[in-house]
Amino acid sequence: MKLRIPLNLAGPPPFQAAAPGGYRLRLPVGFNGRTVGPAQTTSSRQSQTLRAVAAATALYDVSESLELVKRAKDAPEGVIDPNLDDDKLNQVLNAVGRVLDQPGDAPKASKSQIAAAAVTFARPEHVAAAAAAIAGGANKAERDALAAEARKWVAAVNPALLATAARAGASTEQLGRVPTQTSRLDRVEASISKLDERVTRIEKARP
Repeated sequence: MKLRIPLNLAGPPPFQAAAPGGYRLRLPVGFNGRTVGPAQTTSSRQSQTLRAVAAATALYDVSESLELVKRAKDAPEGVIDPNLDDDKLNQVLNAVGRVLDQPGDAPKASKSQIAAAAVTFARPEHVAAAAAAIAGGANKAERDALAAEARKWVAAVNPALLATAARAGASTEQLGRVPTQTSRLDRVEASISKLDERVTRIEKARP
């Protein structure tokens, strides 16, 4: 089953020309929890964009992403939206496209973005670029709308990527709550340093 969705990704083809002023992305659709890799008709640029957007939108709202994955398993046809908002979707897609063209302009990725990138085989800086485009919305409603359109696009192509990224991001955040040995040592060293300073002040104050 193939899905054609109009895009306006920044940068030159390999996209199939579409009318007018855009490109069409041709990707395999994966359902029932199976991860579908890029088909031969999918360029590296398209695959990298898909995976980065999957990771970014999954991290934006883990619960909504997992719910969308569930709906895709139960009723695959229900997640394919033929009326995606191209303006909102392209804000996210083009953000990744710009970093693909100018890697030096990439924002720094967070730990969650790095974890989600690893399991979706995306590049962390591409995930960070997509996330920054969503975060650039004027208010929460706008940010939610940007994420929703991008998320629906990913779900129509490969919903398993959403599930993988969401679980990785959530795991990283939760495990980050556990104090590491290094952080405890840092606190001990800081306490010792403060004691040393106090002793020094006391010794200097002696007649």
